Amino acid sequence: SSGINAEYGGDGGHRKQGRWSWVKLAAAVPIVMAVSKQEEEAGKRREGLPTYTAKDVTERDGSGGGSVWVSYKEGVYDVTEFISEHPGGEKLLIGAGGPIEPFWALYAVHKKPYVFEILERYRIGNLAPSDVVSEDTEDPYWEDPVRHPAFSINNRKPFNAEPPLNILTDNFITPNELFYVRNHHPVPNIDPETYELQVSMLDCLFSSEITLQEIFTVYTPKSQ
Repeated sequence: SSGINAEYGGDGGHRKQGRWSWVKLAAAVPIVMAVSKQEEEAGKRREGLPTYTAKDVTERDGSGGGSVWVSYKEGVYDVTEFISEHPGGEKLLIGAGGPIEPFWALYAVHKKPYVFEILERYRIGNLAPSDVVSEDTEDPYWEDPVRHPAFSINNRKPFNAEPPLNILTDNFITPNELFYVRNHHPVPNIDPETYELQVSMLDCLFSSEITLQEIFTVYTPKSQ
């Protein structure tokens, strides 16, 4: 691929030419993500519950102040009463009337045991087998870069990590590869030949576009 990854909030240096030896080491070590019991059970078909079609769910998208239903795997949920409690407020409505898998793939912070427990409280039925979303939905985080293995990881998707204190104090200026990362989405894959960073200031006419090449060559780096 001709594109490169641009990291939000941190390890932007990882895509410069010349990769560190730890990248090869990290790539060679498989990461096994444990699946909680709550995640395994969430969305499984339950005997004794009514079956609804995707059309039934679509018709409950909150329009006109009506009910809000969503589906997850084989489950159907009435989350109307949860909207006011949702930490993201009415952002929950962007998934109203449909499957939440695409949104949880992007906002993977939802995939926590307590979140699955909350979801199941609002279970009202099963989704018709012909309408169940395929499990092989592409992971939007699959192109995220390999990070330094020394990171203390708080969340993998989206990536949220920081260097351990005993390493952080080794340098007055934190090296790029150890700079903290606070992502909210997957790292975008950009074309280095066409990428431009637009810089503008509020309440004034100043605006400037900077190419990726200019970022690397014109401006003095503060960390190597």
